[in-house]
Amino acid sequence: MTPEGEMPLLLPAWEVVRIVELEPFRLTDGEDHEDIHYRVEILRSLVEAASFRVRLYRGEFFRLTPTFPQDPELFEPLHRSDEVMWIEDTDVEDLEFFAATGDDALGECLRRIARYWANRIM
Repeated sequence: MTPEGEMPLLLPAWEVVRIVELEPFRLTDGEDHEDIHYRVEILRSLVEAASFRVRLYRGEFFRLTPTFPQDPELFEPLHRSDEVMWIEDTDVEDLEFFAATGDDALGECLRRIARYWANRIM
């Protein structure tokens, strides 16, 4: 027990300290390429000082349709729905690192995203 009577953290634990959505960007010109959407979660370790982890999500668009039977004679057909879903992006590697602040962690994450895409469009 700690002096305050609380149990110490024995397992690694992380706290979400900031969530940032990046402005969508396009790698190439042209109608056949879609914008890339990112959401960044910055997590701070509750066990190790100045240790941050970044969880990166990429927005993917899906067209959803109801799965239950639809009889157009009984009901007006339901419309499809275009929705964005945030999928964890594991392509950008090594997103756990030491940084002094959450802002420094965000800056490092942005550099790693830029480096990742720079290596793929050359």
